[in-house]
Amino acid sequence: MMSDIRDPLPVQEPEPTYPLISISDIPAVVEKLKLGLGNPRYAVLMFVPTESQDGEHVNLQYAVEKGKVGLEWVLLGEKNIEDQDEIFIFSRGNGYEIEECEMNSVRYLRTEGPGLDLLGMAIMTEIYQLASSCKVKLLAEGFHLPMIEHGDL
Repeated sequence: MMSDIRDPLPVQEPEPTYPLISISDIPAVVEKLKLGLGNPRYAVLMFVPTESQDGEHVNLQYAVEKGKVGLEWVLLGEKNIEDQDEIFIFSRGNGYEIEECEMNSVRYLRTEGPGLDLLGMAIMTEIYQLASSCKVKLLAEGFHLPMIEHGDL
């Protein structure tokens, strides 16, 4: 007698959903990150460059290390790796010292100092030609963003 048992279909995990913020909201996010108490504490901004042919996201990250907020360019995604020299030169050209770091076998560029919110906005608007009203995905950890929950951001 043949069994009528079939292999189950593979379970597909749903794509995670992220809140959307405008590029112009970055200063408010960085301020909340500074005031947060969580460990780890970071905000990852994900966007697709306007010239993208494959829809691959670029990630720009703000993170707290040793009590200091920094802007980080994590060298994981293909576009992040491809554009690292341009980000390095652009940041240096705007007066920021860039340090290459590694944590958990992941390399990244990091800079600290005042005006990091504006540097991140400039990377998005000047290098990637996004409008400041453009919406980007936000992955936040270790701090509270009530303005997103209430739609005020």
